Amino acid sequence: MSGLARQRCYNHATREAAARCLGCQRDYCRECVSEHEGRYLCARCIAAEAAGADHGATDRLALGGLVAFVAGVCVLWFVFMIYGRLVYAIPSEFHFLEQGNDATYYEGETGHAADGVTNGQAP
Repeated sequence: MSGLARQRCYNHATREAAARCLGCQRDYCRECVSEHEGRYLCARCIAAEAAGADHGATDRLALGGLVAFVAGVCVLWFVFMIYGRLVYAIPSEFHFLEQGNDATYYEGETGHAADGVTNGQAP
């Protein structure tokens, strides 16, 4: 049995689908679809075409926007995950030298504290 024969009408769930609307790609029974300019279209697509709008395109646009949003969230998550791993990989010695209970700012090659203060005391 073909795939269309197992489908049901979009408007009438108890009726077997006879054709697929080429505008919205939904299945319809013989009563709900009409031939319009050599194509089978539902009443909604015929009305939209007469008005100059394509409701199938707006449905696809909304779905495309949702997919773009989810993809954007995934990309941001990935970027922040990589950034977090890079920051986490920096050794704590890079920021502070532990001496007892106090922290001392990292002393460069000169041996002096970066801001001139070591353990809260002036030089």
